[in-house]
Amino acid sequence: MTTTADFKCAVRADLFARAMLGISTEQTRYYLNGVYVSAAPEGGALLVATDGYWLIAIRDPRGIVEGSGIVALNDSMKKALTKHRTDYGRSVHGRGAERVLIVGSGETVKDARAMIVLGGPVETPKDGDPVDPRADTLTNLDVPGRDVVQAQFYDVLIDGTFPDFHRVIPNEVDFKMRAPLIDNRLIEKASRALADGITKSRAVILGPSKDNPGSGPVMVLPAYKQTSDHTAIAVVMPMRNDNPTPTVPAFWKKAE
Repeated sequence: MTTTADFKCAVRADLFARAMLGISTEQTRYYLNGVYVSAAPEGGALLVATDGYWLIAIRDPRGIVEGSGIVALNDSMKKALTKHRTDYGRSVHGRGAERVLIVGSGETVKDARAMIVLGGPVETPKDGDPVDPRADTLTNLDVPGRDVVQAQFYDVLIDGTFPDFHRVIPNEVDFKMRAPLIDNRLIEKASRALADGITKSRAVILGPSKDNPGSGPVMVLPAYKQTSDHTAIAVVMPMRNDNPTPTVPAFWKKAE
């Protein structure tokens, strides 16, 4: 899972911003300082980030990906991902503007550049097939158009190997099973990344691995029903628990 020389992608900027919540800030593991973008088996793009303690994976069904790459943005670039109130009505493609992050590598990984453009929804002309304007966004890397929201960014790819995240995502989980001991800070991070910005609730449900319920990774899903617009899952690693099973404090027990 490395950054390929021919890597290109066009993904929803807000989904990428949520995935960035899972990146590591440790310089020793520089390959975890970005979001790994690859083609999803079901179609679209898969955005994955982890710091080794928890992981977030988000699928953008309309995402466009060629190759794979670890994308890392600095603070100024991150601000450009956020939707602004002036976005509405500014898209060259018409109504329903959305911010799209497009990334393309040059002759080397260091030549990689990124841009934020305004895309639009899939439209179906009366006498034609559905048209997705996002497919045209990759051309803006070479010929910037009037739909550019922010300036281009350079040196946005990490030349490294991203870990095989499939190994830590449990294939089968049981949401009725008792979850192992988990750091509440990881649950908070997962709930933030899973929040879609529309549903007010950030409640989550935990699904321990059926294969290793006591000490295996735990899947975290939002408590609300996800739409076909995108899907997201998080995985957290449990803490080592050397303490005995907790009991109810004596003062809380009903007097006999």
